[in-house]
Amino acid sequence: MRKHVPIEERSISAGQVGKFLDLQAVALRKSDLPSKQIQLVLELQGRAVADEFVTALAKRVELARTMMTRTVTPKRGTWYRPELTIHFFSLDRPVNDLDLQKEFALRCLRATEFSELRMFNECDPAFARKYPCATHQQVFGGKWHCHMLPGWYEDGALVNHGEYEGSYPANLWFAGMPAGS
Repeated sequence: MRKHVPIEERSISAGQVGKFLDLQAVALRKSDLPSKQIQLVLELQGRAVADEFVTALAKRVELARTMMTRTVTPKRGTWYRPELTIHFFSLDRPVNDLDLQKEFALRCLRATEFSELRMFNECDPAFARKYPCATHQQVFGGKWHCHMLPGWYEDGALVNHGEYEGSYPANLWFAGMPAGS
């Protein structure tokens, strides 16, 4: 059974609507789309385009329902940032490394570095015991390396760090950070 932290259920706020409109305005100005055809689309299909935006946003909101965000403050001298914020998501099915990369991309995240997940665990070890979490990296030669906390058993052996091929189990929490960070 999937365990996740419920997100408070409220309707979109006026401020959030305004932010999306601002972002769309910037994107539309940069698009350099032809005014004459834009006007035709507005007149004939404007409502449909707006509905498509809401549908696309709803898909992303649904992805966000399976996420939780945690911020920790590493001890001085052990980290180069004052805070470390990691976004975790869980899937209700086993997943291989290539499909996992697609899941990170859908959420505009990159997999955390091993050192980031290790630092997070040092600051909040109880989290990984309650929500087993993992990250992975593709290394030289195209092989995948994974890091799982606190570790889990496969065929009687503790898997914690190293090369891994196959699929990750369902309900593992994958650790990500914003793609540009």
